[in-house]
Amino acid sequence: MAASEKAGRPRPDAAAFRGRKGFCDVIMKGGITSGVVYPPAIAELATRYRFKNIGGASAGAIAAATAAAAEYARQDGGFGRLLDVADDVSGILLSLFQPARPFRPLFRILLVLLGEGSKTRKFLRALAALGRGYAGTTLLGAVPGLLLACHAWGSRGGWEAWFAAAVVLVIGVLLACLLRLWRVLARDLPAHRFGICSGLREPDQRGLALTEWLSDRLDEIAGLKRPGEEAGQGPLTFGHLMGADPSAPDINLAIMTTNLTAGRPHRMPFEAQVYMYRESEFAALFPPRVATWLREHSNPVSEGDRDLRWLPHRKDLPVVVAVRMSLSFPVLLAAVPLHARDYTLLDRKAREEPRPCWFSDGGICSNFPIHLFDSVWPRWPTFGITLGKHDKGRHADKVWLPQGARQGILQEFRAIDSLTAFLEAIVRTMQEWRDGLQTVLPGYRERIARVTLDEDEGGLHLNMPPDLIHGLMDLGRQAGEKLRDAFDFDAHRWRRYLVAMGKLEETLQRMQVSNLDVSSDWEPQHGFLDRYAEYPAEYDQTREWLRIAAADTADILTCAARWLARPPLRGETLPRPEPDFRITPRV
Repeated sequence: MAASEKAGRPRPDAAAFRGRKGFCDVIMKGGITSGVVYPPAIAELATRYRFKNIGGASAGAIAAATAAAAEYARQDGGFGRLLDVADDVSGILLSLFQPARPFRPLFRILLVLLGEGSKTRKFLRALAALGRGYAGTTLLGAVPGLLLACHAWGSRGGWEAWFAAAVVLVIGVLLACLLRLWRVLARDLPAHRFGICSGLREPDQRGLALTEWLSDRLDEIAGLKRPGEEAGQGPLTFGHLMGADPSAPDINLAIMTTNLTAGRPHRMPFEAQVYMYRESEFAALFPPRVATWLREHSNPVSEGDRDLRWLPHRKDLPVVVAVRMSLSFPVLLAAVPLHARDYTLLDRKAREEPRPCWFSDGGICSNFPIHLFDSVWPRWPTFGITLGKHDKGRHADKVWLPQGARQGILQEFRAIDSLTAFLEAIVRTMQEWRDGLQTVLPGYRERIARVTLDEDEGGLHLNMPPDLIHGLMDLGRQAGEKLRDAFDFDAHRWRRYLVAMGKLEETLQRMQVSNLDVSSDWEPQHGFLDRYAEYPAEYDQTREWLRIAAADTADILTCAARWLARPPLRGETLPRPEPDFRITPRV
């Protein structure tokens, strides 16, 4: 492969992205700053594959969107521009997060705690940052101690008086700062949409903030806007990616977000027009050119409230809106409010009143949605890239792709040696247990590249030096190379076939039992259908539908009888661990 050099790292030549290539899908895990791993991995995969379905959550949503933009402009240098953007991140990562004025001391404390040094040193530096950040509050809390010190000085008191003054000084300062922090968290944070940063540039700051930067970069990668150009051809939308036929999209981008109000995940873009937005609220969260596009491609909900508008249909929805809704890292970035009607209310008038729905980080419910594009028998590879902590006792390399049948079959143990670790394990288990179990299943584990990071890499480390960021990008390049060169699609399809056949056999067996079993107090399935299907309480069907359904049901049961009359397929020779076939909600 021809390669050029930029920042000392090899990059695929532009010609490597051209020509006929087979399809693949890719899904990327969330990880805040760890997302810098993904662009080089995407570029390496793009030299062999075309991306058909692309998905992600949180920081993985940024990577998914930029990959989709690059695929959209593949013939026009899209992947080269993607790598250019990735190189530029190393010098501006911290500046993309611009806290609102009330939260700047809190933000500085966060940076101190995430910085280098021992825990004791970081704690003392955090206290110093707290005192400097809230100088007025610190001085006010120090007043009682200072007055006692003045009294001790004037009365020439002994060491007991000075000790008491020092204790009162420390307690007063700490209590005042804690009360100030409580006020910031309990009052100011909800008023700023539960986020330290809005994603837009603060009035007294230089440079673009995260949402503005992301909006510009997506459009530039897609070739819709030149660097420095104000508006270009309008923002990249899902319609650009879908092409002429949304039912069979050229590029299918799926981004996960979390509706905290309803307590559920959502896949964006939304298929139905259920949600509304307030123009005034979005003006504080999105650049003016995106807000203008939204207004021009949406309708007001009512003439009496022109500020409340329907969210545009999915083909007109800017990609940056979905990405921003997925990467609302809790507390760090403001949540995004949409509005919808609550039809669970008893009062009819109350049901018609739109109510706010708060959307936050997509990783809250599913940080690694590896299941997004699955089918029973895959037509092409669906790759995953996941991130984890590096453990020298477990990981020989920082980038690993399971290949043998027995590799990657077990989940790693967590070290729980403190209350903090115990509580963190609870949160991570609640958040990731489903995704974690999915990644060790046969037909899944061998298509997921694992990138493991040290304690000072990725995550919330917003102030990583450029060399460290470049190192993470190199790990991403290695992950892309492994997926591109070492993945065996034939072996993968064989495993998926074996798993599917075993589960189909089990499913048919259960259907046959339900259809014929007379051992319970309830009638078997065939008796129920004969009695009920023609006159159901709801969902009436036509006679023609009933005739076709009866014939199809008979065919299934005939197939089951023939299948189950032969020696069973399920046994110890099939891949492990064994999965489930289930009907689950579509998000």
